Amino acid sequence: MRIGLVVDATCDLPPEFLAAHGIRVMPIGIRLGEQRLIDRRDPDTTLSFYRDHLPKVGSKDGSQPLSAELQQWFLDELVTDFDYVVCLTVDSLRSPIFEHATQASFGLLQHYHERRHAAGIAGPFTLRVLDSHSVFAGIGGRGHAPAGAGQPPQRAAYAPRTAQPADLHLPGRRRPGPLAPARLPEG
Repeated sequence: MRIGLVVDATCDLPPEFLAAHGIRVMPIGIRLGEQRLIDRRDPDTTLSFYRDHLPKVGSKDGSQPLSAELQQWFLDELVTDFDYVVCLTVDSLRSPIFEHATQASFGLLQHYHERRHAAGIAGPFTLRVLDSHSVFAGIGGRGHAPAGAGQPPQRAAYAPRTAQPADLHLPGRRRPGPLAPARLPEG
């Protein structure tokens, strides 16, 4: 069985680590006014975004994943390379990426058979989309652990150092987790 790991483009793992472990990066559409950019975790494109576009980001701008585009990406990039894929996404309370990737995975069930048959691959394809319940470096840590499975223990060359900030936009909906410790009532 060929097993793959996919993280969305918000993942903070370095490109060298992603390449060394064969981790695929699911691209994300970003809406900036009337313009639409595709984030593929390319360092040069990311630097260009921060330099040229970030100062202009408005309140209506943000990630804009489209289920149909994600479904096509799953078909083109995963169906013939793997038998089982785990896809980790950024926290669903912060972005619609998890919802759209899940919708795309359901739509994929109707279309993957033809692609695998044409490639001479027998057997089913399974795609499991998981909400990482984290942001920034948190998803990177979750991607780091499975990639190193089966390897002898060693000092990590990369360790996320960013903790999830307090959620100012969704008060009362913040969930405790490994990077966002529960707060106990005072007194």
